Amino acid sequence: MSDEGCAALSVYNQFFILGSGLWYMMLSLDLLIALINPWMGYAIKTWAYHTITWSISSLSAASIYSLHLYGVSSLNICWIRRTLDAREPNDANWIFLFGPVLAVWFVSFAVLLFATFRFARRQMDSTYRSKRRSLLQYFRYLIMYGAFWVVCGGLYYSAYLRSFSGRSAHHIELAFMVALGSYPLLVGVVWGVNTDLLTHFQGGDPVLEPNVGLTEHFSTSLRKDLMKYTTVGIIRSLREPSEDSPVRRTDKSRSQPLSDPNISRSQSMSSASARSDEFEDGGTHLWYAEKKRLATTVRLNTSKLQVYYDKLGFTDYAPRVFANLRAIAGIDPEAYESSFVGTLSEIASEGKSGMLFYFTSDRRYIVKTMTKDEHAFLLRMLPSYHAYVRTQPSTLLCRFLGCHSMQLPVGWDKMFFVVMENVLSTHHEIDDRYDLKGLFAPVLHPPLRVFLKDDQTARLLSPPQTATKQLWHDHEFVARGTYLNVASTARLELLTQMTSDIGFLQEMDIMDYSCIVGIREFDAETESTELLPKNAIVSADAKKVYYLGFIDILQSYGLRWKVQNLVLSLVRDKRTITALPPPEYALRFLSFLHAHLLRSSADGSASFKSMTARSSFNYGTL
Repeated sequence: MSDEGCAALSVYNQFFILGSGLWYMMLSLDLLIALINPWMGYAIKTWAYHTITWSISSLSAASIYSLHLYGVSSLNICWIRRTLDAREPNDANWIFLFGPVLAVWFVSFAVLLFATFRFARRQMDSTYRSKRRSLLQYFRYLIMYGAFWVVCGGLYYSAYLRSFSGRSAHHIELAFMVALGSYPLLVGVVWGVNTDLLTHFQGGDPVLEPNVGLTEHFSTSLRKDLMKYTTVGIIRSLREPSEDSPVRRTDKSRSQPLSDPNISRSQSMSSASARSDEFEDGGTHLWYAEKKRLATTVRLNTSKLQVYYDKLGFTDYAPRVFANLRAIAGIDPEAYESSFVGTLSEIASEGKSGMLFYFTSDRRYIVKTMTKDEHAFLLRMLPSYHAYVRTQPSTLLCRFLGCHSMQLPVGWDKMFFVVMENVLSTHHEIDDRYDLKGLFAPVLHPPLRVFLKDDQTARLLSPPQTATKQLWHDHEFVARGTYLNVASTARLELLTQMTSDIGFLQEMDIMDYSCIVGIREFDAETESTELLPKNAIVSADAKKVYYLGFIDILQSYGLRWKVQNLVLSLVRDKRTITALPPPEYALRFLSFLHAHLLRSSADGSASFKSMTARSSFNYGTL
């Protein structure tokens, strides 16, 4: 075969052989990231790994083609074109094959050694079980990868010494082809060993304990342990006073552990009122910069090992301020502490941030991981946020109830957390959930609308709704004709409160926030409206309950968002992007809520003809 005839196959071989090697480096990189930042979402990491691997592979394959390096190689396969003199060094081989293979192997080996020695002295509960398994899996793949290329390299060098000619060189080339073709088989063998496939077929018991999954990810185990320590730190911070606080101490009654069973709800509320009065006095500005550091020992016992994990570095930021915010929200200190007793349930963020949410056992509160920038912004806006919430008890803004960080002695980067009130906290099942950002919502095919006269008002019949419980967004909200069916006085109060809240967010230079809406059925005979949370409102016909709240309010309009606005504005309709300056975002957001969320049934009937006559909505000023 000629060199030109090898072009396509050479590019193909280079792309996939280099890609397979780079994927081993991604495995090691995944382990390194799991050690440094176990909170990073798996979806984001997977996207990054695929992007890095296939981008570099594509670039190398394109380089071979554009530089005309393709052709028949020294081993008579379509790859990198051989030199005229078989004994002459081929720089292209080192650049596109030997160099990357050696780099992948040494980097992977260094990461695995780093991970091994990092856990040599201290173990953690779930991490101890998955650590041994994960490291063994990585080592097996690395040994297989190294052995594979050692054999292939040895055969190549043997043929090189024979100038790739003669009978013996031909046999070596055949052996090289067999070795190269055995790669998928070797990967399958290692995969079978790592998944205990042989043990399963032989009827034996798996090596892992029953409660540990065969494919449990290393960072998942780290997060389980670190969240366990987070709950310990939060409970300790609630029970201990700020002894090293730079501000003046309160009296002894306010320094008692919050878990004291003698503290009643009325006492906690009166204490909260006293603390609120203290915030009116001077000198409390230091409370916003207060840090309460805790160093505690966590002892974990399991059936097979005893683990002692000491000096858990936990920091509670502005503890008095957040205690006052909890009191303003009517949260009993004892009930708040008890919510963190038990295992937290983890879910991945449904947004683009990739942050992780952890629900408390009663699902009343959410512990969310934060970036360092979000943490710094929260502390900067905390005085203004605190003052606003105190003057607006009915605010729909997300309720921040605590801000914490954790530093483990084995050297992970500091982890930042914020505790928030769950907007959709209820023991009942939420039927529909919407995440609204005020985006442009085209309606090309309005749903079927039939109005029947009854005793009270017109009834809107739409096509049957699907039973899915997914999170809906602006387009679906408009297309389904959803709105808040509430009394006119309640609608006016909501609009007034939303206008005030959005004005505050604009003043804080915040954008990209959302209005979360939850809708469920309401039974007036068995349920009491007084037991509903403050952010819940019953429909005018007392058949539904609406849960409302503004979330994701920690995105400041900084340089990253400005660049994104500049780029996206050139290629997309500005009405479809969220990277807008705060004034523009606030106007569009409030206009959308007024036009769709807070519209009345009469507005929906009157606007039906105009909806069918146009294919889009234009949101103007109120």
